[in-house]
Amino acid sequence: MKRVQKGFTLIELMIVIAIIGILAAIAIPMYQDYTKRAKVSEVIGAASPCKLSVAEYMSSNNNTLPPDMVASGCQTVVTNQYVDGLTWTGTRIEVTSKVTGAAGLVTLIPQAVTGAVDWVCGGAGTTVAVAYLPTSCRGTKT
Repeated sequence: MKRVQKGFTLIELMIVIAIIGILAAIAIPMYQDYTKRAKVSEVIGAASPCKLSVAEYMSSNNNTLPPDMVASGCQTVVTNQYVDGLTWTGTRIEVTSKVTGAAGLVTLIPQAVTGAVDWVCGGAGTTVAVAYLPTSCRGTKT
């Protein structure tokens, strides 16, 4: 009696390896973009104390923007591996990102609404590519 061998043929194994290669070619760049986006989210998060102090200034002064860094309360900036600095220009917050591949400025622009301040993130002046901005920061309110 002949013994029947069972298993995968070489062609079947080659097809599986090709499919895995195609999936990896698609997934790796998407993962890299996702990690950059997460790092840029941390850059935006670094502006939270400044956003709060600007909003407090505006609510105390009839929606008037603070004139300088001291009045805005943004002079103390915590830098880290992703944040290079933060400035208040008199009309917007500019956070400098030093994320590899997504370095540049992210702007946060205050807009006074009844009883509150809305922030437009990623508007005019932002130099970080839109692909690396979180979806909540693509020229929309935060």
